[in-house]
Amino acid sequence: GHGGKRFEVTGTPDHRYPIIRDGERLIVRGFQLRPGDVLIRGAVAPAPETPVFSDDLVRLVAWYSADGTLTGTERHPGQIRIAKSWRRNPGATARMVAALTGVFGPPRESMLPGTGPAWRMERQERGMLVAVLNSAARDVLLSLVPGKSKVIPRSFVDKLTGSQREAFLAAWMDSDGERGRTLLQREAARLDAVEYAAILFGRPVRRFTRESSGFKAGTMHGLSIGSVPTAVVMGVRETRYTGEVWCPVTETGTWLAREPGGWTEYTGNTAWAISEEGIKRIRPYLACIADALTRGFLRPAPTKMGIRDPE
Repeated sequence: GHGGKRFEVTGTPDHRYPIIRDGERLIVRGFQLRPGDVLIRGAVAPAPETPVFSDDLVRLVAWYSADGTLTGTERHPGQIRIAKSWRRNPGATARMVAALTGVFGPPRESMLPGTGPAWRMERQERGMLVAVLNSAARDVLLSLVPGKSKVIPRSFVDKLTGSQREAFLAAWMDSDGERGRTLLQREAARLDAVEYAAILFGRPVRRFTRESSGFKAGTMHGLSIGSVPTAVVMGVRETRYTGEVWCPVTETGTWLAREPGGWTEYTGNTAWAISEEGIKRIRPYLACIADALTRGFLRPAPTKMGIRDPE
């Protein structure tokens, strides 16, 4: 299970699972699973070695998507404002300021036209610190995260190095994380890039929806990011199932699935393929079946249809 909670996976006896057994990576069938085997729930994907963006810009994109606001309209955008409570989260606020400073320099008292990308800081009485970006700084972020919905394109995540994936996730958790590893947003699509980055970084994830009260009242879309990329098999049992059985075909024979509780895991597909040795054993039976079909159906059928010379 994850975080002390159990989860169940259902598959056919011939379904293949990538596992770790006694320190060795194997692919076994369902009927070969046994307690103590380790299921793989996360695997680090290859990442670019040369950074396209600075680390501070990667963090700032995460901060903006999670906690920022774009005034105006999509056609006529106004200011970008990013707010954080310096009373409740002084450490996170300091990291947000550090990212802004790394990208646009220190905050300015005034931002006259023609000064280039810049930002100023507003301290509000209720303990909020608000970073206000001028139009040039705004356009830097909008070139990467277009539109008022603040949905980060998947292509942005594809360009992150391995360490930047980690920095991106950490910034999201800094800005929006609840209890360390859960994010809540009103727009589900805003979590897609975070989920994608977590999967590439080798973390299991879970999506969910819940009704919230208080400051975040209403329907909220959630993403939990696990810290343990494996799960130990506690037991294996047979169950009767009469529904549909399906599995995708992939180049590697493995794929990322989501179990009923919402958590992800790597799995395989049903091992229907027959080995060369297996074909040798069943070849006589296949010949008998083919001969019976030919004699009992293929040859009589054309004659019944009025074909004089079926050969």
